[in-house]
Amino acid sequence: MTMDSSHKKREEQSMLDLLNMLSPVQTLKVGVIGTILVLCTLGFFVLLIGGRGTMSKDMNDKAAGMADTTGAAAAPAQPQQPASPTDFNAVDPKVDHIRGKQNAKITLIEYSDFECPYCNRFQATMNQIMEKYGNDIRWVYRHHPLDGLHPNARQAALASECAGEQGKFWELADYMFEEAAQKGRLNASEFALYAKNVGLNTTTFNTCLTSEKYASRISRDEVEVPRQGTPYSVLYGPNGQKIPLNGALPYADVESAIKSLLQ
Repeated sequence: MTMDSSHKKREEQSMLDLLNMLSPVQTLKVGVIGTILVLCTLGFFVLLIGGRGTMSKDMNDKAAGMADTTGAAAAPAQPQQPASPTDFNAVDPKVDHIRGKQNAKITLIEYSDFECPYCNRFQATMNQIMEKYGNDIRWVYRHHPLDGLHPNARQAALASECAGEQGKFWELADYMFEEAAQKGRLNASEFALYAKNVGLNTTTFNTCLTSEKYASRISRDEVEVPRQGTPYSVLYGPNGQKIPLNGALPYADVESAIKSLLQ
């Protein structure tokens, strides 16, 4: 037997001797006290473990809350899409290009791009509309060149304004749309030829085009519809009605809208 075992044996014997010396009541008290001490010790450890769990949960909840708050603050607000614009600059016969009767019951304002294939299609539709409803509607052409898609559109818009200076806006506009329809695009180096073919003074035309004197006129138009594609048009009725026409709508749809305003 080792010394540790012998020492332990002696301690156990001493404890038994002490208990034998106690009366039954004293022995009961010692048992109760011992039991209470054991329960208190166990309770302490239970509370300690539970407290750590609660603290960990609180810390996790706070961290999650901070993450949510941070995410909400960092996430940019979704931009609200603007309603389709229908309120444009009033038609000015001294500035705007108008086809049809000046005092017609209905006004159609179109924002267009000379190289846009959809504008080309809508141009043909509007020419048909004007043949039938020319006494009831005036067609106002305004510029919205899409530079990122059509590299010659802005130059074509300038060319049309220079033609308008000589009273032939619509002649050159029709010619450029036909040219674009046939070749798929416009050639800026041939604008002087276009001008000659519609009867313009090419010297005056070239000087006007080179100077870009109507650049601000074009900017004034396009700023009204900065987020719209082309063509974009609005019909204005005799009683203040407004009907947006977004895109190259077919003849039947445009005619139906016109008829609704004439009723």
